[in-house]
Amino acid sequence: MVLVVAVMAAGTLTWRATRPEPFRVAAPEVLFGGIAMKDDHKFHMGVAEIQAHGKDVTVLEVTALASDNVELLGAVTSYGPDVATQGGPGGGGSAFPPKYMNTVHPIGEVIPASATSYVPKRWDHPAPIIVSAGFRLMSGHSGGVNGVRIVYKVGNRQHTEIARFAAVACDKTCDKAAKNDSDYYEKVLRAHGLLPADED
Repeated sequence: MVLVVAVMAAGTLTWRATRPEPFRVAAPEVLFGGIAMKDDHKFHMGVAEIQAHGKDVTVLEVTALASDNVELLGAVTSYGPDVATQGGPGGGGSAFPPKYMNTVHPIGEVIPASATSYVPKRWDHPAPIIVSAGFRLMSGHSGGVNGVRIVYKVGNRQHTEIARFAAVACDKTCDKAAKNDSDYYEKVLRAHGLLPADED
């Protein structure tokens, strides 16, 4: 397992003061299993919906707990009118940036209050800021991620949130293994040290 970080480069989080919790592997709340990658071996996870209505927001850093053979490519955001046309954070899937995100912005940009206040047509609340993290499987048939930490600033206050999301990305050879073993994805995470000891 390695800690990978994206800094100012490419569940719902609400605006509130947050106290950083220890960033270590835990049982995932959501597991995106068997993401079938394309030839470039890239995949993504939608990791956050930040709601800070009427405030300037900057996503400062995205950090992930990943297997040694998985590289964090960075993270992107989408907000304002663009969110209304893409149907939410989109979960996990192949490619990065996600194809369903029509317009993306690198983290580190200030997202203005006018964007966090924008209410799409037929919505009864402002659109959230969506954060998606991208990864690449560098070697082997499968790799994983379990836990993504998002550090962001609302006005002058810094917040830290941890998305207890996990993903297992595979090439074509692991499809058969997953069909024959209902615990295959958990075993991949465990083999890479991405599950806590009490989950063994």
